[in-house]
Amino acid sequence: MILPTLNERQNVVVLIEQIARSNILPKATKVIVVDDGSTDGTREVLESLSHRYQNLKTLHRDEKKNLPSAIYYGVKASSTEYVAWMDADLSMPLEALERMWRKVQQGTPIVIGSRFISGGGFKGIDFSSRNSLVKLRKNLKETKESFMAVVLSRAFNYSLRLLSFSEVLDVTSGFIIIRRKLVKAEWFDCQYGEYFLNVVFAISNYPLKFVEVPYVNLPRTFGHSKTGSTLFELVSRGIPYIKLAMRLSCKRILRKVSSAA
Repeated sequence: MILPTLNERQNVVVLIEQIARSNILPKATKVIVVDDGSTDGTREVLESLSHRYQNLKTLHRDEKKNLPSAIYYGVKASSTEYVAWMDADLSMPLEALERMWRKVQQGTPIVIGSRFISGGGFKGIDFSSRNSLVKLRKNLKETKESFMAVVLSRAFNYSLRLLSFSEVLDVTSGFIIIRRKLVKAEWFDCQYGEYFLNVVFAISNYPLKFVEVPYVNLPRTFGHSKTGSTLFELVSRGIPYIKLAMRLSCKRILRKVSSAA
C-alpha cells in the first residue's frame, strides 16, 4: 500500500490506523508513505507511528516532488506481489480498498476504484440520484471543498474518457490494486494526476482481466486540496490531462490502423 503525502498530518494518521485494524486486508500489508517535504508536522507524526506499526515504512523526499514520481518511488521500494495506491486525504474509504482486495483474491490482477460506475459517487453524492447537484452543494457547505471544482472534475473525467476512447469509466481515479510487475516507470513521467491516463491506456491493451469497483469519494475533512479551487487553477491543472489524452488517442488510432493493414 503506497500513500503519497504532502501536508496530510491529520488524515494520514487516521488512514494508517484504519489499515492496521482491517480484518480483510492481509495482516502482512506493508504501508509505504512517501512524504514530499511536508511542513505541517506530517513527518514527525509518521516517525512516531513507525514505532507502533512494524509494517509502516516512511520515505521522505526533498527533491523532484510531485504526485506521480512519489507513487513510483513507493512502487520501487515495495516487494509484494501486488501494489496498491490511494490518496491519503481520506477521500477514498478503506472499505472500498477492502472490496477491491476481494476482487484480487478472486483472481482479478488489476482492480480500479471507480467513482463513475453504478454504486459510485463523488464527494459523498451519487450523481445518478435526483437533485444530485443540490445535495452536493449542501454536502460541501461545511467542508473546504469547492463546489465548482467537484462539478468540473466530473465533467472533465467524462470528456477525457471520450477523448481517449477509454473503456475505463474513471480515467482520473488514482485508486488501484495491480500486480507490481505490470507497473511501468514511463506511466509516471507526468506532472500530476494525468499519469492515470497512462495507466488506463496500458491496461486496456493488456490481455489481462481488469475490473472497476465502485466507491463513493468523500469530502475532505482536514487540510486543503492539491488540485486547486479557482477556475484558473483548475484550467491550468487540466491542460496536461488534455494533451496526454490527445496523444494517447492518436496512439490508439495508429494501433488500430496498423493492425488492420
